[in-house]
Amino acid sequence: MLLPLAVNVENRAVLIIGGGAVAARKATAFLESGARVVVVSPELKDDFPAVEHRVKRYDSADLEGFSLVCAGTDSREVNAQIAADAKERNIWCNLADDPENSDFHTVSTIGRGEISIGVSTGGLSPVLARFVRHKIEEALPPELEMLIEMTSTYPISTEIRGEFWRHLLQSEILDLLRQNQTEAAKSQLDALFSQLNSRLSPLDSRP
Repeated sequence: MLLPLAVNVENRAVLIIGGGAVAARKATAFLESGARVVVVSPELKDDFPAVEHRVKRYDSADLEGFSLVCAGTDSREVNAQIAADAKERNIWCNLADDPENSDFHTVSTIGRGEISIGVSTGGLSPVLARFVRHKIEEALPPELEMLIEMTSTYPISTEIRGEFWRHLLQSEILDLLRQNQTEAAKSQLDALFSQLNSRLSPLDSRP
């Protein structure tokens, strides 16, 4: 059974073994999340993203120094060997051709500012994951990202954070942003913050 996790891979070295379309998709996903991607493969497909490319065939020594590895070669035997070598070293391994035996799966992601929603089918079908992602994207209001950016300028304490967001999402501020009435939305946001912040004692409101 899978447990959804959000993993910070920024500046972390991630190893991808394979140079085809599947490996390219994995590399793109990790690069977009700020990882340092290292690819081991004799060659890469023409439109492979820019990565650190080690031009060679896989051997177990390639795993040294990594905590995440993706096995995406066109050989089930090689991928299985990568998984076995990774398991011996307590390295999490994603198998492109064997999702049931993978330690983790990359997910299809929707982003709205600080909001990130991942869709996983447990390796069943990337096409299905993209379909579900598209449906979620249609449901998320585009002005949500603007709202998150606006709220980031307020020093919202933990004491009022939950109440602040409850009131905010029940207000007409999102509607105002949808109608491009940014100043009116900002005015209501100022008023809401001031109202809730005034309830704190001087000690509670300290940074």
